[in-house]
Amino acid sequence: DYVVRPAMKDAVRNADPKDGQIFLDFGCGEGRETAFLRDAIAENGVQTGHLYGYDKNREAISRAGGLKTGHIMTSFHSGDFWKFAESNALSRNVDILISSFVLQETPYLDETFKMMNYALRANGIGIHVFVHPQFEEALRKKGELRVEPTLASDQWDFAAAYPIVEKGRKPFYLPCFHRSLSRYLAAFEMKYYIEEVRGLKPSAEVLALAEKEKRSPFYAHEHNVYWPEISEISSSVIVTVRKK
Repeated sequence: DYVVRPAMKDAVRNADPKDGQIFLDFGCGEGRETAFLRDAIAENGVQTGHLYGYDKNREAISRAGGLKTGHIMTSFHSGDFWKFAESNALSRNVDILISSFVLQETPYLDETFKMMNYALRANGIGIHVFVHPQFEEALRKKGELRVEPTLASDQWDFAAAYPIVEKGRKPFYLPCFHRSLSRYLAAFEMKYYIEEVRGLKPSAEVLALAEKEKRSPFYAHEHNVYWPEISEISSSVIVTVRKK
């Protein structure tokens, strides 16, 4: 990835990972980002430690289990979070927690933060990437975000189906629970010190390279409903926090 992965690599480096620490990829899905994070951690000279990938979706985790583990022990877990955390002694024991495009799919943010907070140690680092609310709004205004008017809660501003763009096929859709960025930050500030908030937008150089290499979604193509907004505004945001 031209935009998100370089930002995550920077955030991991700034978190100063060390040998013997415990890392958690929360909501890891099939483990693609877990493998990337394992390598990003290792690039900082870390050779020992344990990286856990957790997702409640058992089917996704079943596909993640075949990833090469490298020097840092890597394991994948699914099912009930509390049982997983207890059985692996993760209570207040995780040094660095990462979530990648999890929060916008989370209907009840307070419950998700409760789980993350349970695992992360005092002064531990959380690195969170999610769809930028302004990008969701831009897609909504052009009719590409499918708002679900029958779903309502004080936990979100509106519920919708968010398009996922891939080259050569029509978009497929995932759940999205829209909140303003200020609402996300207020939720973080209840338990964490905010260290960085950065919108992620491709540079002119990245856009030129993506056009040359035909790397979706950073160039115009038939099914790219993100275009041209993805070239004009931040489509995602990275928030780094430190637990109080």
